Amino acid sequence: MAQHDYVINNDTAPNVRSDINLALAAIASNNSGATEPATTYANMFWYDTDTDVMKQRNENNSAWVTLELTPTTLVSLTQAQAEDDASTVFGTVSGQRLGQAIAKTLPIVYTDEYTATTAHTAVIPYDNTVPLIGEGTEILSVTSVVVATGRQVVVNVCGLASNTNNAGRVTLALFRGSTCIGVGHVQVQSSSVPGTITILTNDAPSAGTYTYSVRVGPAANTAYMNADASGVRVFGGASRTSLTVTVI
Repeated sequence: MAQHDYVINNDTAPNVRSDINLALAAIASNNSGATEPATTYANMFWYDTDTDVMKQRNENNSAWVTLELTPTTLVSLTQAQAEDDASTVFGTVSGQRLGQAIAKTLPIVYTDEYTATTAHTAVIPYDNTVPLIGEGTEILSVTSVVVATGRQVVVNVCGLASNTNNAGRVTLALFRGSTCIGVGHVQVQSSSVPGTITILTNDAPSAGTYTYSVRVGPAANTAYMNADASGVRVFGGASRTSLTVTVI
């Protein structure tokens, strides 16, 4: 703790040096003390050790202005204050809370890729029924966090599919949890030529954590992703089935 009038009087060299050191000590401690400095200047700082509050002199050098960010407010910030998005109380917040605050303004992208050329025989019927979570085979999945109700979720699925039967059908079904929210379908023209399946949908769930998954299934016969109907990979591995979930 140190305070100074910031006037260096003419004196012997040792005394001047000592006076300068005292002035520097006052600057380093923000003029800390249990009482205000005897000599004040516009915009100067004073750390009041009696109340543990940082203060600053106003422009007219007529009064002290209490600053909100002080060691006391940092320590005494309550859990409720830290979790109150509308609070004007300044203080420390948890890394999770800070992450949530950032997430409320920045898009967050979750991705998954399926690169295998496995044969799939579990059927997704080609009829007038909504695909069920137990139909077909799951090949993609991501868990996303929607931090606030009203955020839009854009989901994109894309991949190459084939069927061992000429004019065979392959379906990709997109689920949020156990609810189907999108379907992509292709009827291949030849078992040796894969077809492209794309799903693009917007979702708007309430705040929470959600799993988005993609299931593949032929209407009949056997389906392959990223390969022709013989299970031979196409495009040297550059072809892959992808799921992208963007929370905006």
